[in-house]
Amino acid sequence: MKKQKVAIVGGGILGRLLALTLIERREDKLELSLFDKNIESGFGSCSFTAAGMLAPFAELEKAETEVFKLGFESLSLWPLILKKWCCDVFYRNSGTLVVAHTQEQQDLDLLSSKMRKYENYSSEIQPLTSSDIQNLEPDLSKKFQRGLYICHEAHLDVRALLPSLSQALSAYRNVHQNFGIYVDDVQAGKILLGNQWVDFDWVFDCRGLGAQGALHGLRGVRGEIMKVRAPEVLLNRPIRLLHPRYPLYVVPLENQEYILGATLIESESTDNISVQSVLELLSAAYSIHSGFAEAQVLEFSAQLRPAFSDHCPRVIVEDQKFLRINGLYRHGYLVSPALCEKVVSIFCEVK
Repeated sequence: MKKQKVAIVGGGILGRLLALTLIERREDKLELSLFDKNIESGFGSCSFTAAGMLAPFAELEKAETEVFKLGFESLSLWPLILKKWCCDVFYRNSGTLVVAHTQEQQDLDLLSSKMRKYENYSSEIQPLTSSDIQNLEPDLSKKFQRGLYICHEAHLDVRALLPSLSQALSAYRNVHQNFGIYVDDVQAGKILLGNQWVDFDWVFDCRGLGAQGALHGLRGVRGEIMKVRAPEVLLNRPIRLLHPRYPLYVVPLENQEYILGATLIESESTDNISVQSVLELLSAAYSIHSGFAEAQVLEFSAQLRPAFSDHCPRVIVEDQKFLRINGLYRHGYLVSPALCEKVVSIFCEVK
């Protein structure tokens, strides 16, 4: 039986997970080609410039119901994905701690109110007093009087995950990974490489902002992160600081390394991170733990996240065998597993 030729254009977190999910379900029926303009590590992509938080409840600070539901479903899928394909990747499901300074307590109350609307999904949301916070994170600044603890949320190391997914794909003979290859155009049943059209039975467009010219309303939202090594800081789980101007997340990795982030700017500039952003990130981090003053800065990184006006991802069926998946915004790692399941269901329904 002739195998169907499938092209996935865009090899970030969504493209790689989709390739693995498709080939696992239909290995004997597919010849799959993955194309990405970036190198295998993902450097230069928004998937590379991410913190890897799997936190559907904590994301309710900004996210809509659709994102929450996809994220909640994905939360249960991630351990299975990692066990199957990426068992050596750092992953921790110790929950998320949300705090706010005294003058921003109303923001904490607002988030708590949003979370209560989803109590049928989980009862593991705990309001915390100052002593509760210290028991949970003894190294945290003692200035925080109240907080919220979401017990079963998780995080992972995205820098280790991307090449690990690629390595898992390389185990399949009928998967061809093409990194550092720019696809000039994507249409139903074909992709343009240079000046040559190449035919496929199925085409999945996962290019993010690479599809901006084809998708009305798709825009880039600039995100900036900092990676530091902080020997004087010991945090066991992601910390989210609510603030109207300087919101922050601190995500612990291995070897006393931390990702600091949250800067979201309505700009499509790809310039280096600004001094103002650096000062805001460091000031907010210092307010969480004074040990960040002695941290070694390992990296600054800025990238554009693809987003529609509602900040919700979309699966767009352009043709019977041509799908675009886009608009993941800052939620790529949060929603990709469930989004892949949705796309594979569409694929399996088409004869």
